Amino acid sequence: LPKPVVTPKSTGIIPGHKVSKRKSAPAKLTR
Repeated sequence: LPKPVVTPKSTGIIPGHKVSKRKSAPAKLTR
């Protein structure tokens, strides 16, 4: 996998946050 950086296109949260193992998790949980 690429850099562990979540993009706004992936979940819709602020870029720069570390992506959790559960990539499919909703943005509400990641927040």
